[in-house]
Amino acid sequence: QVRQTLTDLVAFYRQQPGYLSGYMLEHEDGLQQFGRIGIWDSKEAAERAARLDHDLALRAALNDAVLPDSHEEYAFDGTLSGPEPSA
Repeated sequence: QVRQTLTDLVAFYRQQPGYLSGYMLEHEDGLQQFGRIGIWDSKEAAERAARLDHDLALRAALNDAVLPDSHEEYAFDGTLSGPEPSA
């Protein structure tokens, strides 16, 4: 159920303004540990999506599906690193 909820969450984000890309992660040893990385064009766009009812419902379902005290969420600000894209 965790994998499906994360899949649904990523599919929802793909429809939101400001969502650039994302990744779902799964432990390589099949330990039923998952992660998700979302890349947004701004903190405001990510926060706007996080306040939508559908997002709140999916994240509540995710909290219900995981083991108690095993769900952690983090937010990071990022900057582009590496060579600048050529024009």
